[in-house]
Parts: sequence; C-alpha cells; structure tokens
Amino acid sequence: MINKKEWFGTEMELDVEGQHNSLKLIHPEILDDLGSDHTDAQWFKNAGLGLFLHWSISSVDGRMDVSWGMLSRGKYYPKGTTIEEIEKMEEQEVIDDNFKMRPSKYFSLAKDFNAKNYDADKWMEMAKKAGFQYAVLTTMHCDGFKLWPSKYGDFSTKDFLNGRDLVREFADACRKHGLKVGFYFTPTDWHFNKDHMSFMHYKVKEKNPDLPFVDENFIEREMPSEEEMTKQKKIHGIQHRNQLHELLTNYGKIDILWFDGGAMKGEAYPLEEIYKLQPGVVVTIRMHGYGDFRNCEVKFAEQKPKGWWEYCTIWSKRQAWAYTNNPVYRPTADILAELIKTKNWGGNYLLNIGPMADGQFPETAIKGLNELADWMSIHKESVIGSYPLLAGESANVYATAKDNARYLFMLPDLQKTVELKGVRKPKRVYLMSSGKDLDYSFKEDSINIEINKIPDLSKVEVIKIEL
Repeated sequence: MINKKEWFGTEMELDVEGQHNSLKLIHPEILDDLGSDHTDAQWFKNAGLGLFLHWSISSVDGRMDVSWGMLSRGKYYPKGTTIEEIEKMEEQEVIDDNFKMRPSKYFSLAKDFNAKNYDADKWMEMAKKAGFQYAVLTTMHCDGFKLWPSKYGDFSTKDFLNGRDLVREFADACRKHGLKVGFYFTPTDWHFNKDHMSFMHYKVKEKNPDLPFVDENFIEREMPSEEEMTKQKKIHGIQHRNQLHELLTNYGKIDILWFDGGAMKGEAYPLEEIYKLQPGVVVTIRMHGYGDFRNCEVKFAEQKPKGWWEYCTIWSKRQAWAYTNNPVYRPTADILAELIKTKNWGGNYLLNIGPMADGQFPETAIKGLNELADWMSIHKESVIGSYPLLAGESANVYATAKDNARYLFMLPDLQKTVELKGVRKPKRVYLMSSGKDLDYSFKEDSINIEINKIPDLSKVEVIKIEL
C-alpha cells in the first residue's frame, strides 16, 4: 500500500471536471493501491452500502438540481437589462427538466428552507433497516449554503434557521443507529464568490468562447482584475479551511470525508492535519488528489478499480442529486443489481436520496427503502461484509464470498445453468428466499446448478452455497 505520507505537503496537479468535479490525476499511480492501514478505517473495505443525502435550498423550489441548477447553459441578458425586464421575460419561459434559475433567485430560497419536519432519527432508522452501513450528508454543496451554524460567512443555518444544527442531528442519529458518519464538503462556494465569478457554465463557455461572463442575474459582466481575483481566492481559502475545521472539531468522530472538487492551489486544508484531528477517517481523493479511496460517479467503472473504491449514483430516474418535484425512483431490483455488480468487484455502493425542503424523504424513496429492507431481511449477509470470490474461484454470474459461504446472484440476464468453479464439494446449496435446497452436480472443483424454473425476475434471488 502506498505511503500517503510521501505525498503530504505536496500540491497535486489536478484536471477537474464533472458535476462532482471528478479528478483526472497527473499522478495516476496513486490509484493503484488506495486504502488505509488504520484500524478504525477497516470498516470501509467491505461495508457494501452507503446512503448519499443531497440536501440544500434547491429543494424549496424543486425544479432544478442542487447548485448546478443556477448555471446558465447559454442564456444571458445584455448590460443595462433591469430585473423587472428579466422577470417579465421569465414569465414566458417554458419550464422543463433543463430549467435553470438565476443565482440571485436561487440564493433567496434560503429564507424558505425551514426543515420543519426533519427528523434525522427517522432517516437513519429507515436506512439501517434497509441495510445501509454508512451515510454521507452534503454539509455544504457548491451553492455555499451550510447545514450547520457556521461562525464564518453569512449563508448558513445561523442566518436562516435560528442556528439549528442540522449536521449535528444527522451525526447523532447515525451513531444511535450504528451507521458510520460521513460528511460531504466542497471547497467551492458560489455564494461567497458571486461577485468574483461568472455563472455561465464553464463547459458551455469553453465550446462557445464568444458567450459573455454573466453575474448572478445572468446579465453580462466584466470580471474583476487579476489582482482582485487573487485577493478573493486567498480570502475564500481562509474561509473554507475555517469551515472545514468546524466540521473536523465540533462533531466527534467522523468516519468518512467525501470531498468534492480540488481547492485552489495552496489553499487546501492539509490532509495530514485532517488525519491528526480525525485518526482513522476515510478520505476521498477528490480534493487533495490522494487519500484512501476513489469514486466512480453515475457511470459504472469500465474495468475493476484497484484498491478501495466506491460507486455513487442516483436513485431517482431524473438525473438530479437533490429533491425535484414528483420524483420517480428506479425499481428496487435495478438498485440491487447495481449493488451486486459493485460488490462483485469489491467496491461500495453509495446510493443517493434527495430529501424535501421540510426534511422528509419523498414517498417514493420511502417505498424503495421499505422494499430494500424486505430484501435485506433475508439476503443481507450476501452483500454486507462480503467480498469478491477468492483467488482461483470464478462463477458465470455475479458472486460474493464470506467465510465458508459463497453467494450467487440471479439477475434478469440469468443463465439456466449457474456454475461456481475452484471450490470444494459443498455441504449445502439452497435458495435463500425460501430455504429450499437446490439440485446440483459436483465434478472436480465445479458446482453446477440447473435452474429449471426461472425465478420471478422482478426480484433478485440469491443462491447460498455452504462449503
């Protein structure tokens, strides 16, 4: 395993792109052996299932995704356009899934973000029953709104929810129900930097360089001088380090830090200091360029990643991380298939729910959680704490191992003959859902199971083999 201390104090060169600022590393060898030797970090290796929670002020409106829903995809207004004129034009807009809200209006949603029905205890109770082993909350997304009463800045629950600490309630509930505590944090803060940035989406600007820079009302603007920008970057760096320090020191033990996006050169909170304050914490590579694990986001890995890794994705059919109105959630069988595929390669599956502005989960999310809990009540051991098949073993379906057990998963593309190779003669082979023994043949080191009746493919069945 690579010694991360060799990287402490260095500036990793990062090519940052993607909605969660996925990193392309100039030093890709760091990905070859990600992990941690710390005793307190070992839970992550085979955790299996994590709950991602994207919750911020965008949920008040529900028409666009968190933060990214306020970046223009090409729309702008000429200099001199008044707000009244803009509002009249907006009345004529067609609202669809590509809707973007002017940043000034987006930021104003904070006054109506009340979290009045937020009960973190209920969240984590449902999560635990559904088999989740850890949870990661967006303490602050790129919009800059902080779910805790930060002493730094003027855009947190200190300023809008009478100082209510939504992060503390989350952390306390995680510990109560036995889930590991995860904090999402980004050094990006569009509210703090709104006078020193353009709200034209950077990829749109790259493809269309003639498009103007725009302010928080999508009106053409001139960017500040290089001197002013340099000064602002320093000020912003100080603020985001202070805010991260609050999270690192005010909430007890943190189990996972899910960073999002590279900090400006020289402004990142030193990773070695993070490990000193939170020994055993598991850290993404997505801010410093090195850490304990890597992520695949929405698009599954093309080949098996090396070292510790995680696949994060969205439960709702609409590709939005935060709550959007009338969400439709993907079938539980599809979610289980993704979880199983991830476990087959030794990764963890981080599945996202976007809570509503009042703090409740959408009904469709609750329905999915209940269905997941039903499946986990029988099959949990096959995906939680399990790991890939051992060296020399193979199967013609997705499979996991745990001690003397092997688990073979029957998905919609099931073959009628299920085969496990490289093992000794089994003591028992049976279907976990019914407990019914299955007929099989054993020759040399191979177990063959003929599936005469294809199971209900709206469900995911598991064959357990006891060796």
